[in-house]
Amino acid sequence: MGIRPVERPRAAVPGARRKLPLPRTGVRRLAGVAPFLAQQGHEPAATVVLSDVPVDEGSGPLRATGIEQLLSPGPCDTPDGPAVVEPVDADPLRITSGRLAVSDPGLTGETPLTVAVPPGEFPVTLSLVRTTGEADVAAARVTFLDAPPREWDMAVQPDEDLGPLGEGQFYGVGVDTGTVAFMDATRTVAEDQLDEDLFIPLNSRFAVEWPGREPEPNLIAFRAGKGDGAHPVWIGRTDDGQVGCVVVDFRLHSTEGEE
Repeated sequence: MGIRPVERPRAAVPGARRKLPLPRTGVRRLAGVAPFLAQQGHEPAATVVLSDVPVDEGSGPLRATGIEQLLSPGPCDTPDGPAVVEPVDADPLRITSGRLAVSDPGLTGETPLTVAVPPGEFPVTLSLVRTTGEADVAAARVTFLDAPPREWDMAVQPDEDLGPLGEGQFYGVGVDTGTVAFMDATRTVAEDQLDEDLFIPLNSRFAVEWPGREPEPNLIAFRAGKGDGAHPVWIGRTDDGQVGCVVVDFRLHSTEGEE
């Protein structure tokens, strides 16, 4: 493709992954991952909500604005200046259980976000934001239906309430290894194979497939934008309410004012 992935510190050798601190304000706490993270040489972060905006009466959570533009090719604005969006295909995702999971594959003790979807094999698309010779993954989408979304819902856990969220706040997928994955909800991850099979290959690639023996589900892992933190996950629904696609937004470029 002629695009060089941005070189970010990550697992050059087992256990050498870099941790960026998650923000202080939030409503979902990470739990149960301390043993694994301790083996990797760092402590777990505390929250998975990015925004540090206080909860004000009358304010509301992050809104799904311009999600389609995240994967539309063309120029865009970023905090680092002008860039170009380039969609690229990753390996297809195989779902067998009827539930998609979205998570950091390194946080094996956490309950992932899950979405009810049809079983089958589905295309995965990455949105690269490219500057001079370099690129980051700005968004990732798995598409289940060949129909345009008519509305977008924030993906949440069953016990998460959007009501208390302040302006611009959101629930999202928590990232502590610089990686997010789409996978079947029944797919298990072998901790002792993470470095060799996922993190080291992602030093030089934008996405990696971790195959399962057919017809078992596979796993598609990809770089999480600029690194660790929390990232909103959006469910695109068709006219009749079916899940048409699921998008992870790493919030690298502005889509303000675009619906």
